Amino acid sequence: MTLRRRAILRSDEFARVVSGLAESAERDRRDVIREAQGDLRELSSSFHHFSVGGMDRFGRWLSRAYEIDVSPDGMEELRRVAAGHPILLVPNHRSYLDAFILRRLLADEGFPPHYTLAGANLAIFPLSVVARRSGAIYIRRSTRESAVYPAMLRLYLELLVRSGASLAWYVEGGRTRTGKLRAPRLGVLRYLVDGMRLADTDSIEPHREPYIVPVSIVYDQQAELAALGREESGEGKSAESLRWMVDLGRAQGTPRGKAHVRIGTPVTLASCVEAAERRAGSSAMEKVIPHVGIDVSQRINAITPVSPAALITFALLDTDGRAVTVPEATRVLRPVLEYVERRRIPMTSGLSTSSPDALIEVLGTLEREGVVSSFAGGQEPVYWVPPERALEAAFYRNSLSHWFVNRAVAEAALVMAVRRGGDVVDGAWEAALEIRSLLRFEFFFTTTDEFAAQIREETSVVAPGWDQRAWTADGALEVLDRARMRTAHHVIGPFLDSYLVLAEYLADQPAGSTFAADALARACVPLARQRYLQRTIASPESASMTIMTNAAKLAHASGLLTDASADVAERRRAFAAGLCEVVECVGVVRRAALEEMAGDADRALTRGTMSS
Repeated sequence: MTLRRRAILRSDEFARVVSGLAESAERDRRDVIREAQGDLRELSSSFHHFSVGGMDRFGRWLSRAYEIDVSPDGMEELRRVAAGHPILLVPNHRSYLDAFILRRLLADEGFPPHYTLAGANLAIFPLSVVARRSGAIYIRRSTRESAVYPAMLRLYLELLVRSGASLAWYVEGGRTRTGKLRAPRLGVLRYLVDGMRLADTDSIEPHREPYIVPVSIVYDQQAELAALGREESGEGKSAESLRWMVDLGRAQGTPRGKAHVRIGTPVTLASCVEAAERRAGSSAMEKVIPHVGIDVSQRINAITPVSPAALITFALLDTDGRAVTVPEATRVLRPVLEYVERRRIPMTSGLSTSSPDALIEVLGTLEREGVVSSFAGGQEPVYWVPPERALEAAFYRNSLSHWFVNRAVAEAALVMAVRRGGDVVDGAWEAALEIRSLLRFEFFFTTTDEFAAQIREETSVVAPGWDQRAWTADGALEVLDRARMRTAHHVIGPFLDSYLVLAEYLADQPAGSTFAADALARACVPLARQRYLQRTIASPESASMTIMTNAAKLAHASGLLTDASADVAERRRAFAAGLCEVVECVGVVRRAALEEMAGDADRALTRGTMSS
């Protein structure tokens, strides 16, 4: 279905919006109309048979490095819903190829083409001419320069929803730089919800109700990760251009395994809004929309599978600089795979620690990519992640982090409770809430009640019947000693280390000093690199621009960047001290895990706690 620009310009909605803009800005209505016409010309997209075919062929060429793997059940449900409803596809965003992979899959399955939102930075001539005639809608990254452009974008998307068109867009806004899902960008989502709510529901047949469809795409290998690693280290992002597009296409000439696509259960947009209203306890959109965004993000995470590359990098990262043998990697992965099976966490494909050949094959793939190095000149081969490739390896590892974050929080919280003394159960719960608050800009935590249930479930996995026993500090550590899987240093350690670097930098600044969040993050990335080289933090992953930006957000939300009050210096020191405590507790888990890997698990956590 094509939404014609001419029809928009003639609509009552366009006249109403233009009049409102002219009145609020005290501008001549004709000037506003001219600007609005130009903005709609920039936004407008359509479907032309020749262009759609050409774009499909280009997309197949561009994504030729991958075989697409998709779950049949998800496709069957999508087909059933799409037969009578417009669908709002919401994929995660890991690669520039995501849109082409999704389009190729749906075309192969017989679905008609859908509209796709893309950043204006990708409107590369002459490809953009064909793309606009095959459903691409290019939108600006910033809409602050004029009130007219966001109003036209809102109107265009509202009318798309009301016309029954299907649309794909990234709720993250841009590609993830860390491998885990980014926080949702709410502008487009707000426009789509407004379009649904403003529609005359009495005149719309029930079958036109739009459905949200979460989509997850995970790649066996990604050629883009080297560039992402450089960006995260502070080198800056290369501008998109025709030469860049050609280079991207050439990079796909090497087979890179599979693109694993998972289609989530479709759910009506209206039901997402209703659930968000209940969570927010309000129908005010400024309170509801963030909950809708988190709900959509959690639905994407819930279908994102664990890949062999994620598991291997889980084992190889944060090893205190040690190379590991295949048996050592197996020792780490065996309990992880048992946990994945017990929790019925989806996987892209099987990986068995009973067969070393399977691990060696994945290690060889990562080695050819340059993410892993090996040495085979000794008694047996050893493998490691070179420090300069740690951010790339972490990208793979972090794609599984959402499945393990509650477990990681529980591990660190238990160590904190033991160190603090007092009641172990109450202390661990209080510590878990503190860690959850520190990481609220990194992970999609549920409500407090749901989080409590999840922590109880994690505890039951480690210590069945835990709620029927009296807990002591020694007993708690014995439980963790017996638990062969330890995750805190892998899953939350690099983030907390990065946060600590920024917090200690803040604490060292003169009283009354103020900071812009972006500038503070940029200043702390090289500082984190230095701290890693000095081995005062554990991992080179912590020298990440994205993680440091979130650390600055946390500091800003805590009132530590621009507050000139008399106690701000004291609060900055307290912020750093709190992070230092959590990092030390994660370090206890790390040391125990390293001893476990080396085959010395006897009272590892007890020794780690006593020596910290």
